[in-house]
Amino acid sequence: MLTDKQIALLMAVALLALCALPGLSSPDQFKWTGNAFNSNTNTANDNWNDENNWENISNEHDRKWPSTQGDVVTIDDTSPQAEVEQNKDNNLTINSLTLGDGHTLNLTQGLTIGATLECEGTVKLKGNGTLTVTAAFRVYADQDTTITFESGYEYGNLHVVGGA
Repeated sequence: MLTDKQIALLMAVALLALCALPGLSSPDQFKWTGNAFNSNTNTANDNWNDENNWENISNEHDRKWPSTQGDVVTIDDTSPQAEVEQNKDNNLTINSLTLGDGHTLNLTQGLTIGATLECEGTVKLKGNGTLTVTAAFRVYADQDTTITFESGYEYGNLHVVGGA
């Protein structure tokens, strides 16, 4: 038979273990820097899965780029590379994405946004992937927001689905 003290200790250990599970602890916050450079071709590298393109602001889990459903992602402000190519994983799911003025999201693979996609200013969506927004698709009216579908769901293979 366990004493009250032993039960309390076991519960505390179980709670700590639950908090360490992915998705249950606080999300990582990533900001696009666009600093990656391919020295072989002398061009900027716009790959989602290049750690030199991201700053992990929270650094909670010591990861190098957004790759889990809890991640909060911001692609905004001036960076050397205005286009981001999501070419990492066909079933990549993140929590939220803010796509800022002058930036392009090129989906060569699928991307699911579990919470919110926010578009600010003039942004472009292109590629052959599927963009799924399961909760909210926000457009800021105070910034004359324009969303361009380069090969959009009306003209090509990019599919935008969901949104509440």
